[in-house]
Formats: sequence, C-alpha cells, structure tokens
Amino acid sequence: MSQEKINQIQSIINELNDRTFEIIGFDLGHGKTALAKLVCSNTYSNNLEPAILKIQGQTHIMTALAYDQKTGNAVIGEQAFDLATENSADEFEICFKSRPSNQQAFPQEVIKNFVQEVKNQIKTQLVSSDGQAIFFVGCPSGWSNQEAELYKQILETCLGQGKVVVIKESRAAFIHACEIGNIQLEKLKEYLRQGILVIDIGSSTTDFTFVKDKKIKDLGSNEYDLGGSLIDKEILKHSITLNRDQEKLNIKLQNKRLRQICEIRCRTTKEHYFSLANKQNYQRRYVSSVTEILDDTNLEFSAKVNGEIIDRIISQPLEELGNRSWKNCFYRELIQIRQDLMNDNDEEFELNQILLTGGGANMGFIKEICKDVFPKGSLVLESDHEVCVAKGLARYGRYCIGVIGLKNEIAKFLDEDLEKLIKEQLSDTFWHELIKLLQEGLIEKSLIKNCLIAWRDGEIETLNSLNPYLVEKFSNRLREDKAKKIIRNKMNHLLNRIKKKVSNFSRGSFSELYQHQPVELELTLENIFNQLDRLEFDLFNPDQVNLLANIAGIFSGAIFAIGSGFLGWFAAVEPTNIALLAGILSWSVAQSVTALTNWSIDEHLQTLIKTANLPINLRQAFLSEDRMTTIVNNIRTDIKNQINQETMQPQAYISLNKQIINLIKTNLSGAINKEINEDDWLL
Repeated sequence: MSQEKINQIQSIINELNDRTFEIIGFDLGHGKTALAKLVCSNTYSNNLEPAILKIQGQTHIMTALAYDQKTGNAVIGEQAFDLATENSADEFEICFKSRPSNQQAFPQEVIKNFVQEVKNQIKTQLVSSDGQAIFFVGCPSGWSNQEAELYKQILETCLGQGKVVVIKESRAAFIHACEIGNIQLEKLKEYLRQGILVIDIGSSTTDFTFVKDKKIKDLGSNEYDLGGSLIDKEILKHSITLNRDQEKLNIKLQNKRLRQICEIRCRTTKEHYFSLANKQNYQRRYVSSVTEILDDTNLEFSAKVNGEIIDRIISQPLEELGNRSWKNCFYRELIQIRQDLMNDNDEEFELNQILLTGGGANMGFIKEICKDVFPKGSLVLESDHEVCVAKGLARYGRYCIGVIGLKNEIAKFLDEDLEKLIKEQLSDTFWHELIKLLQEGLIEKSLIKNCLIAWRDGEIETLNSLNPYLVEKFSNRLREDKAKKIIRNKMNHLLNRIKKKVSNFSRGSFSELYQHQPVELELTLENIFNQLDRLEFDLFNPDQVNLLANIAGIFSGAIFAIGSGFLGWFAAVEPTNIALLAGILSWSVAQSVTALTNWSIDEHLQTLIKTANLPINLRQAFLSEDRMTTIVNNIRTDIKNQINQETMQPQAYISLNKQIINLIKTNLSGAINKEINEDDWLL
C-alpha cells in the first residue's frame, strides 16, 4: 500500500475520533456484487467474522441496473433483470465494470447510479447513518495504480469523499482463505516460504498474484482482459445457432436489452453446468436455461451448453484475445508465470500451493491447466466464491486499520510512555550508584601505580606527559569488558522494566485484534529484546553518552599532587642539591632557594617542575615503595573526588538522561517498527 493510501486511512481514523464505525467490504463485480461489514470501535474490530449485508434479501446480487418506466427510479440486481424481462425498463445495463482508463468504454454514470442505489439499500443494516463507514472496494490486480485512483474518485462521489479505499481483489481473497482455514494457518509460514499463487478468475478479468516471504507481486501480462463473460458471449452465439428461428433471433437480439437478458441466461447456465458433479453425463446432453419469450413475439430463447460446446468455445480463437482461444491464453499466462518464478527464484523452483478464487474458478479446465503447468501444486478452491472477496475486503480493512492503529499506539508509547518510564529509572540515585560502582571497580591502585612507575623509570619524560598517559590508560579501562559489565548490570534493571512494558503492550489491547490473522502480527518480542540486549551503553563515548567529559581535568589534580610531593621531598634534601635544582630549572641558586622556601604557593615553580625532564635517579629516589603507596592512595582518593564533583551535578544528569532516552528509543523503535513493517506486507 502506498504511503498516500496509508495517510488517507490515517486521516479517516482521525476524523472518526474514537467513534464506532463500520468497515464495508464492497465487491462490485462484473457479474455479481456482494458486501460485508465489520463493526469497529476506535481502531479495533468488535467482531472477527464479517457479516454479509443482504440486498433484496440475498447474500449477493446480479450486477445490473435498470430504470423503472413508471417511476424513473433506479433498480438494481435481480429486480432490474425482472424489469428488463417484463419490458418495463427504460434502460438495462449489465457487465459494466471495466478499466477506468478507457473513458469511452467506462460507463461512469451507470456505476455511480448502481453504487448509490446499493448504498441506499444497505442503510438500514448499518449501525449509524451519519457516514461513519469506510468502504474497502475491490479492483482487479491487473489494474494500474492510476486506474485504481480514478475508480476511487468516481466511487467517492456517492460513497463519501475520503471514505473509499480501493484494494486489489486478490489480496482480499488471500486473506479470506487464510482466515477461514482454506489455507491452513499452521502451514502458512511454510507455504509463504515456498510461495502461493493466487488466481482470481472473474467475469471481466483473470488476475495472478504471487505471495512469498512476506512479499506480494502481481503477475501476468495483462495484455487482454481474460474474463468469464467472454465465454458467456460465445455460449450465446452457439445457443442461437441451435435455435430453429436462428435468423429471426439474430435480428431480434440486435436489441441491446434483449441480448443482455440472453447473456445472463447463458451465464447462469454455464455456472450450473460447471457446478454439476456428474458433468461426464452432459458431454452431449444439454444443460439448458429457462425458456425466454422475447417480448410480444413468438421467438423463444434457451441457453444450451454441454461438454462438447464448452470444449469448442474455450478452444476457438477469439478476436478479443488477439485471435487466441480462452484456454490457450490462460495456458500461455501460466507458462510465462512459471518461467518468471523460476527466473526470480531458481531453476529447481516448484510451486506447491495455488489458490483459485472468483466465479470462474470452478471451471474444470482451469484446474487441469494448473496441474499441467504446476504438477506439484496443491489446488485450493474458495468455497464461497460469491461472497469471499466481499468478506476478504472487510477482513483486509480490519487488518489495514488495525496495523495503522498499532503503529499509532507504538508511536505514542515510544514518544510518551517510554520516555516517562526511562526517566523514572534514571534518577539521581541511579547515577550515584553507577558512579560508585565505576569508581570502586575501575580506579584500581595497580593502574595508577603502573603509570607512576612508567614516569619514574623514564618511559614518560615529564609529569605533564604523565597526564595524557593516565587519561589514555583510564579511558581504555572504561571501555574494557569489566566496565561494560558494570554498566550493563546496572542498566539491565531499566531494560527489564522496558521489556516488561513492551510485553504487556504486545499482549494487551491489540493482541485480540490479530488472532486468526493470516500473518503473525503480534510483536516478536525475542527480536526486539535481542536488539536491546545488543545495545552497548558506552557512557564515555563523546559520540554517544559522555559521562566523563573532562577526564584530563580529573587527572590534573593528581599531577599537581605528584609535583607538590616532589618539591616537598626535594626541599628536605641537603642544601647542596640546590645547585642541582637550579641547573634543572635554568635558575640561579638564589631563585631556587627562594622558590623552595615558598614552594607551596609558587605556581610558576610548579609549572617548571611538571615540564622538566627530571633525572631518572631523582625520580627513583623520590618514588620509594612506601612513598609510591601513599601517593597512589592519595591520587585514587583525589580522582574519586574529582569524578564526584564533575558527575554528581543535577544538570549533568539532565543531559545524560536525554542521551540515554534517545539511545534506547532509537534502538527500540527501530526494532519494533522493523517487526511491524515486516507484518504490514499485505498492505
């Protein structure tokens, strides 16, 4: 389904604003018309099984329109046919569903008047009369998107602006077959992996649709409109040749109304023949319609078919099919489809499931050709072909609105509920506890001691160079598995709360909507939770969540302490070392004595000490084991204090919380939407 159509349905849902409404599946067929409905509250159906809307007391009616000579009123269905046979109709139209792109042949006003009268006759069966209905109307799969849009615009003039959604009929037939068990749900996943071919044989067209791996594709050349009505017309021609008044009948049937009456007799006779369980008894014996007396003449017409006539008709070239026979065209389409499927899959591809639907699906030769082209294909025949598309359209509407409603609820959950849930967990206490765990687990004495030894032994030239060295070592430690484990363990409580919420959400308000659906629409929690479990909270990555934005600043105090310690130690050594210090710092002895006397407040001296490449023997003399232990303990305490000062501020948490929320929301929404998008493939 295009985004434009999804937006259209979303607009309808918004307009309905939580009111009860109905989904109407409207199968306006070339030969027959049927409607089914589902009542919905908000975006959820109150019932799973569509109810047929009866017209004139019937589950389906003839697609026929007439105008009563006495009243001028539009009359539809069998009542229109009766008016026509009584010669009481000003006009009589049948088989008027055609491609909207052919504007000359497309009877726009006829369709509008027919649809308007259908709407008038179902009003009393609707819950509300204030337009709270969405009409899902079928069209052949062979129609282009532009043709479907033109069709929608025409229907909206009588069904309501923005209240019509046009759906490919093969999708409706497929979803109906799945839900009523014609395609077993327990085997559906296997069938979808292998592929299912849906063949919809209607009165005006024959459509081919292939469903595999949650992908749906319309097939066939659509070169000709291969419909069952072509066979009806040929039966009429053969029936005329069998009439004793053939010439007079031909002249009389130039009258459009009378010819259409006879075509309908031919259609019903054909349907009766193909419904016979003992067709072998009618290879030469005729199946005949009632005898029609044509107006005030003595001319009679009776449609006649048998096995030989049907074989002759389906095998003879037809001008409408490019001088190919009906049977040959159908066979050629299947051969090309088989080749296309082998090209798209592999040379060893074998189709295992074929769903036959539409009024012409029970024609015996259809099954024979399907078995010839796809010998391993299991044939599934829709049992209630008169109403299956109407019910399927209603089911499709429920499915469609449900998926969109589900997406809306998930969007609300991700935008509002999820953020609130995360904020509840990411309290100040949460961060204090996490920082404490990191301090205890990561600021190890051995790490600091090893850095000091590297400076003492000359691996690091100056105290200033020790700072980036410490930063690098500590930063690496923050990214090691131990740090990740500490963070993960702390974050798991939050993630488990989110999982519980999503689980309840998944099994909650929308789960009932999707039971018995042809696809598994409930969120696959394992996939979503795996995405969360793979989520790494790198709290020290500037590109993600930077808990310690100023690690260098944290260690600056440690460097200051080492420099001060060195000066303190140096001040206690023999005065003869003053000359040594003066040489190191390029100072006079007098400056050095003054500086050493005031070392605790001389920042300039501190700077010089930290930038000087002090002799290794002095470093080693300064950093005895006892002094190193004391310095390590002091530095560890100072680092903890510095981390607390930087991270224990409320404003720091506000920023951190936002980053964590965005991180979880992005990954969770991606996982959930991936699930939903995989499940809306029928749209």
